[in-house]
Amino acid sequence: MTYNSYPQNNFDGYGQEPMASGKSGQPLTVMQGPLPIGEAISFGFSRFFTSQWYVYLLISLVPIVLGAIAMGAAFAQIPASAWQSGDPNVVAKALFASSGLGLVIGGVFLAMIAAFFASLLLYNAAVKDTRGVKPTFGNVAQGLPWGQTILVFILVGLLQGLLSGPGQVPEPNAGVAVVGTILFLVQFFLMPFLYMIPWYAVDGKTSAVDAFKAAWEDVKPHYWRILLAFIAMGFISILLVIFTLGLGVLVVMPVITLFEAFIYRWISSHRDGVGAAPGVGQAPGYGAAAPGYPQQPQAGYPQPGYPQQPQPGQAQGYGQSGGYGQAPGYPQQGNGQPGDFNHPEGYTPFQ
Repeated sequence: MTYNSYPQNNFDGYGQEPMASGKSGQPLTVMQGPLPIGEAISFGFSRFFTSQWYVYLLISLVPIVLGAIAMGAAFAQIPASAWQSGDPNVVAKALFASSGLGLVIGGVFLAMIAAFFASLLLYNAAVKDTRGVKPTFGNVAQGLPWGQTILVFILVGLLQGLLSGPGQVPEPNAGVAVVGTILFLVQFFLMPFLYMIPWYAVDGKTSAVDAFKAAWEDVKPHYWRILLAFIAMGFISILLVIFTLGLGVLVVMPVITLFEAFIYRWISSHRDGVGAAPGVGQAPGYGAAAPGYPQQPQAGYPQPGYPQQPQPGQAQGYGQSGGYGQAPGYPQQGNGQPGDFNHPEGYTPFQ
């Protein structure tokens, strides 16, 4: 499997605001430790409600608007007398008798296609946003590997269709109902894998086929926290739609997309190695000291070129002040230790 890890952003800790990750166009800083569920959820909302909110919102609205236009055109074909009857059966018959049925079918198909491509653009916008590129209408389609992205969505859709197929039988018998229930549970517990697969192809890290293996390997170590995060986000989305009387559905799709982007970036960065790039995941000045900077010596274990605190029975070397804060490379007393030098003739070291 080919897994194309790209260089992570070099965050040296300077020039960044404390809450920069919540601003559109700011790179997402991935830290060490377990997946922060609360931060993943808040990231979805904070990144949506930024200066670029209209990009996410309008992309999400395209399929809704197209579907509404098609349905409106279809219902406009129904005679006024059918509407005035107040009988749904009369309205339905009038719809079938007119060209409105074709408009309904065509409108639904058009809305589905629009929703599919809107999803691709939302994914690409979220990927750019987490990389540190502010999404705009001019760049939202740039850099998207269209072929592999379309293919991975088709493959994931087919897999989900196979798992949910028995549950769609109108009047299933007992055996079909049991199989459908089992497959539903399988699909539920595979949710973290299924939802993460497309991101690898969208991000250009793998092919559509290799994305399945990459998602499997990256999700496994963090499976339960990712599943819990999806469950929590699902409940929050439902409550948002209920308490906003349905208006919340306009923001749910982009918010969930950004939420998934956070999880994807987190698990894929841990695969690449968090902290591999200088400063990633740590504040400046922390971690191992760079060569040339003084540090407290380890007891009894001399390091090449770095002066040590004298051991019992040894005289303190020249240029030292108790072993702390010395500049590296100064010689010290002791035979066979790094930094030894030849004493002047006639000089007898103190034993």
